[in-house]
Amino acid sequence: MFTRCPDCHAIYPLRASWIAQNQGKMECGRCGKFFSAINYLFDDWPEPDETPPIPLNPGDPFHLSHRFQEDIADGTDEATPESAASDPDQLDLLTPKSYQWLWNSLLVLLIPLTIANFSWQFRAQLLKSPAIYSIAEGLNLVAPKKIEEKRDPEQFQLLSRDMHPHPSRPKALILSLTLVNRADYRQGFPGLEITLLDSNQQAIARRQLHPRQYLPEKNDLSRGLAPDTLLPVVVEFSDPGATASGFEIRFL
Repeated sequence: MFTRCPDCHAIYPLRASWIAQNQGKMECGRCGKFFSAINYLFDDWPEPDETPPIPLNPGDPFHLSHRFQEDIADGTDEATPESAASDPDQLDLLTPKSYQWLWNSLLVLLIPLTIANFSWQFRAQLLKSPAIYSIAEGLNLVAPKKIEEKRDPEQFQLLSRDMHPHPSRPKALILSLTLVNRADYRQGFPGLEITLLDSNQQAIARRQLHPRQYLPEKNDLSRGLAPDTLLPVVVEFSDPGATASGFEIRFL
């Protein structure tokens, strides 16, 4: 059995269990029209100009015979799904609403696949962005950029600095710094020159630190510091006494 939407004329194969639900009321999977499948019921695949059979006396019940039941059992009066699917012009109309979840699932899968395909096709342009390249490096999707040979210590900038007594060690100071690489390229970690000053801004002590002396051991010196990346630094050193009232930081 088949039914046809009265609005868009989409044709659907039917089962008796579907017709029994809600007294044959259906929703078209193509246009969303609600209609009674019983009023548009066909035994075989309907032709474009074919109209549903209308009983001569709508109030009279149809008389069933054994011959009619045998025909149904033999499949002579009911078209099979294979015969309906053999029509290439009507194949796209066989879209029952019960399969809508499948299309929704495919759509959910296609969205990330489309994004991934776009990213792969335009990966060269996307990786030109320092922020995107930095994220890709963190995910191990690309090899770390080689540190450029040119270095410009003046491109390192202090964002914050503070010096205070060590909380657990007497006669010791803690220097806390936050620096950033303002260059538009990755460059090696800078050396630090720390100068303690007296009240007359005269140097009373000076110390130079290699990156390995102030960076944690887990840091890979070969990677350097990416553009616009913050680097916190904590340095401990002996307190020279009350004469130290200030300090200067210089990048090497």
